[in-house]
Amino acid sequence: MATEIWQLSEAELLADAADVSHQMQLMEARRIALVAEIDTRVSREKLGFPGPAGWLTSTTLLTPAKRPRSSPSPAD
Repeated sequence: MATEIWQLSEAELLADAADVSHQMQLMEARRIALVAEIDTRVSREKLGFPGPAGWLTSTTLLTPAKRPRSSPSPAD
């Protein structure tokens, strides 16, 4: 079982925060690669949207205003 956040030392807090941020960057890079591949391979009919950005926004319940900067724009 993972240690509760409040039980972490200052050094552990700093290390864990940096590690989580790195993991998020890796996951975001993977998502970008996946969306690019969806754009190349998946038909608009199958997506149900004119591009992968609309599908991603709908699927992840992100609103265009809340979407991370690295996500495709709604115009995609």
